[in-house]
This record gives sequence, structure tokens and C-alpha cells, in this order.
Amino acid sequence: MADKPIKETSPGGLAKYTPSVLSVISNSMDTRSVLDFTTGSGSKAKTIKHAIKKSGSNEKILQEYVKLAGSAGTDRQALKLELETTDGSVVLIGSLAKKYAKASKFNKGDVSEGILAAAITARFVNKNKPITQSDVISILKKLKPTGIKVNQTFDSLNSNPAVLDEVRVVISLAKNNMDALLNEQNYAGLKDLIASSAAYANGKDISSWSKLLYENNVRNEIEVTSDGLLDQRGTKVDLRVKVDGKLTNVSVSLKAGDVKQFGQVSGSKLENMASLFDPLGVRVETQKSKFNEFLNKGDTVKATSHIYNYVADWLAAKSSNNKKELIKNLSDFIVFHATRNEDNVTLVQLNRSQAKVYTFTNLEKVMQSIEPTVFIKNGYSDVAKAQVPTIVIADKSRTGKNELLTIRMKIDTRPDGFYHRNYIEKGALLGDLIAEYA
Repeated sequence: MADKPIKETSPGGLAKYTPSVLSVISNSMDTRSVLDFTTGSGSKAKTIKHAIKKSGSNEKILQEYVKLAGSAGTDRQALKLELETTDGSVVLIGSLAKKYAKASKFNKGDVSEGILAAAITARFVNKNKPITQSDVISILKKLKPTGIKVNQTFDSLNSNPAVLDEVRVVISLAKNNMDALLNEQNYAGLKDLIASSAAYANGKDISSWSKLLYENNVRNEIEVTSDGLLDQRGTKVDLRVKVDGKLTNVSVSLKAGDVKQFGQVSGSKLENMASLFDPLGVRVETQKSKFNEFLNKGDTVKATSHIYNYVADWLAAKSSNNKKELIKNLSDFIVFHATRNEDNVTLVQLNRSQAKVYTFTNLEKVMQSIEPTVFIKNGYSDVAKAQVPTIVIADKSRTGKNELLTIRMKIDTRPDGFYHRNYIEKGALLGDLIAEYA
């Protein structure tokens, strides 16, 4: 009986199989090993066997697969991509037998922190030239962890070859994530993150430091630290760079993939709502009486929804009578939830072999160009069996992708009732205002 093909994966469920799918296809390309593909369906399903040809065109197809498979909106397109086989025919990636698709047993976002640390280390080891994906992988292959931590040094030449800098990389990850980071079989499935990490390391922030430290002909101690086990409640920084024990301006808050979220406050108590909205300048404590009225009836959804609607009305009023103050409030809100008001924090998004860097220093200034509008968009929660609100802030002077940010509620169930998460998510307009590709 023929195995089911991966095209029968539920929409949105393909991304977790990407590392294993890319690994098995890449191995076939390198070794000419034969893979099972399934054609037809039901009683007419049959297995055909092919080895995948090693070629530049197939490499490009796999890169496109990574891009498309990562999003629920495009993963069906990924399944329709065709690969050339060694016998000259073509097969759909979606016809690959599902037995090869193994769900990742690691957190891709956490592993990306280790990859970026390796890429920046590679750039400091090779200070006088841009790095490639191979340079990143070379560093990864040399890492030797002690338990869940890597603490390792590399030599780095100055322009005067008699002077050697020390580059130290410190990476801490949960065991499953550390194992995934150092498992060479995963690298084919992580090509997108490796490429985008190399792109960031070749960008101006790291390159300027590399140039300075290469040309100064003084021995420096460079430390790249990514501590995925650090208590993150007080900081948004996932990776830092120090030179001679002093912090540099490289402080990265990292996101991997098509992630819009840059802030989160969990809980449905009034103090949780205050933690969420205080940076916006709204004092939700004024709604305590109405909030508690809903809580006393056991309705956390209506209680929190009331706060959302109150905040949206408050912001809408500001947009009408005090745009300058509203711009400042929105800027303060974004900066707080993105950086916790720490200096020099940039948000780096690794996606589709690129690194997109968000810099918040001049946010309030560049936001002067927008005409903010605020409204509520309700959506139905299958968990709560009720409408739940999302606050949308957009620029009414623009058409198309004009959303600056959204604040939305997500409700899950727990044995003792509903559990609320409140997400702050960036819109395309925020990227247009303050982001650039490394």
C-alpha cells in the first residue's frame, strides 16, 4: 500500500516538517539515494521511486520551498513545486512520501539565536571580508558544548597578522535545541535561517565593528553572547556583543520567520491590562468598576473586551483632537514593548534568507508623516464562543498595507477556565517607517 504524500498535510501544518523534508531531499541530491513518491489517490495510489538531481535549479526550488512552506497562506504553493530527478523526469515535492516528514522536536526560534551567534562569530573571525553560509556552518561544526552551554574561543587576525584578537562565543540553549543546533543533518532544513543570519552579520552593524577591530592592530577580546535560557522578563535582548568587556551598540531582539508579534502581556486581571496599556498613556484603572462587574459574573472575555474598547475609543478621540500627543503615545508604546526602553536594541527578523532590521531611535520623528486612525476589528473565538476585539492602528492617508500595529487578544483553555494572551503585532507600515534589510 502506498504511503500518503506530504500534500495531504493540513493547511498551515507544513512548516514543522521543513527541516526533515529538506534534509532527506538534500541527501538524495548529494548521494543519489532513491526516495519514495506517491502518485494518485485512494485505491489508485502508487509508489514511484526517484533520486533527486543535484543542480543549481533544484537548489533554487528548495529555497523557494522554504519561503512558501513557512506560511499557512502559501504552503499549498510549496507542495506544487517540481524537482528534476536523475532520470530526467520531474516530481512534485508534494508527492514525497509522508514517512520522511518528521515534525521538528526543537524550537526553531531558539535555535535561530544560536545560528545568529555563530554567524556573528564567523564575521569577527573573518573581519576583513563578508562571510558565506559555509563560514557559518564551519563555526557551528566546531562548537563543543558542555551540557547546555557553549563557551568557546577563536583567533582572529588584524591587518597586522602579528596581532590576534580573541573571539568568544557563548550560547546557552535547552538540550533539545542545543542538540538541533549542532546536528549537521538539520542544516539543510535551516538554510533559510543560516543565509539570513549571514546577511545580518555582513550588514553595517557588525561590519563596522569588524572593520574597526581589524584595522586598529590592537589585541581585543570580542564576546558574542546568546543566552536562550536567561530570564527574559526584564529584557528583550536575545544577543549582545561586548568588546574588551564593554557592551557595544549591538543588542538584538530576534524573531525568526513570518512573526508579527513583538510584545506580549499574559493574563486577564486589571493589572495585566494596565501592564499592557500603561505605556500607551491610557489609565485603565478608571474602568475598574465596570471591569469588576463583568468579572463578578465570571466573564473574563467581556471584562477584557471592555478594556480594549475603552482604549480604542480613547485613542480615536486623541486622533481627532491631539495628533501630536497620540503619535508620541504610540511611539512610546511601540518602543517599550519592543525594547523595554533599553538603549541600542534593534529587532532583527530572519526570514526568506534575508535579515530585516528594525531600529527604534527615530520612531516618533518618522511617525509624524502618518495620519493615525484607530478602530476595533472583532473576530470570533471558537474557544470562548464569543466575539473578541483587536485594536488596529493604521494610517488613513495611505492605501493598501497601511497598518502600523495591532493589539489582539488570544484565548486558550485551562482546567480553571480561560487563559488570555494579549499580543502586540507590527504591521507593514512599521517596517516601511523604520526597517531596512541588512
